[in-house]
Amino acid sequence: MLEGFNIKTSMKIEFYSKKEVDTLIKVLSPDNVCVPEGLKIDIKSENKYLVIDIFCNKGI
Repeated sequence: MLEGFNIKTSMKIEFYSKKEVDTLIKVLSPDNVCVPEGLKIDIKSENKYLVIDIFCNKGI
């Protein structure tokens, strides 16, 4: 495993409406409760975009 650096990736997905995005956030959020140590997943909305940020500080 490579150590000593952080990894970040982002996805920005456009939907037809903010309502769709808000519904998806409600559906996906429970899946992000038990993630491995060093991994963080943020899900948010930016108008009609679903934004998913994934951070890992454990290396690969």
